[in-house]
This record gives sequence, C-alpha cells and structure tokens, in this order.
Amino acid sequence: MRQFRFAFCGAFAFVASFCLSPAWALDVKPGLWEIKVEGIADAQQACMTRELLDTDLADISNMKMPEGVKCTIEMKEKNSKLIVSHTKCTGTFAIEGDTHVEVLSPESMSMKSTSVMNFGGQTQSISSSAQYKWLSSDCGKVKPMDLSKPLE
Repeated sequence: MRQFRFAFCGAFAFVASFCLSPAWALDVKPGLWEIKVEGIADAQQACMTRELLDTDLADISNMKMPEGVKCTIEMKEKNSKLIVSHTKCTGTFAIEGDTHVEVLSPESMSMKSTSVMNFGGQTQSISSSAQYKWLSSDCGKVKPMDLSKPLE
C-alpha cells in the first residue's frame, strides 16, 4: 500500500506538473525521459511527445483520474524554468498539496512535492522528490503517455 501511495503521488505529480505547460513554455526537449522518484527503487520511463507537450492541459477535466476522484490544479507560477502548482483532489481518496518543478537544463529537471493524503480514513503527509533526465528524442518501445486513460 505504501509503494502504491508513493507511486500514485509520483505519477500524479509528474502528469499534473510536467504536462501542464507546453514544451515551448518549458525549456525542455520532447522524447524519452527517465524519472527517478525518491523511495521507489526502479526508475520509470515516460514518452513525452511534442503533441502531448503542446496540448493545453490547464483544464484537467480532459485528464482521466481514478473512478470517483475529482481534481483541481491552480498554477501559482509558470515560466520556462519553473512550475509551481497547488493540487486538490476529492472523492474516494483525497489529496492536497504543492508541487515545484524546476528545469535545470533542456535535458534535466527536478520535482519536489508535499501533500496530505486521506486514504481509507487515514491521513498521511507525503513528501516526494524526483529527478528527470532526457534520454532520447526517440521513445523506442515506450508508448507515449495517454491522458485519456486513468492514472494507475
């Protein structure tokens, strides 16, 4: 259960923060990215296509969330080097927190997130961080992220 919470928070923070700004707004390259989330042993890979990065995702009603969960995201700051957002989700579980994504170079980013999650009647504070490393413009066998499918 603990790994699920960290994995979900890491995945949600990645999608909610990284994808909310098109690539032209963030000084990053589209393609294959490696994501190392603190507390999760295995690095993840994500294919961020130009089309996905150019999509205006500020209206997260387009993003499929787990059944029974509704989320809002308020952008606090957004420029080519930094995204700061506040997320609030309610429903079958609740999470509220802040995410800070900083572009270190066109091929490197860092993310820090602090959240309070209520899952099954238990409240837990969660702090997570991740390092993002661009690997290639070619995603190879990694399929592009599909925001029309629920986060898992």
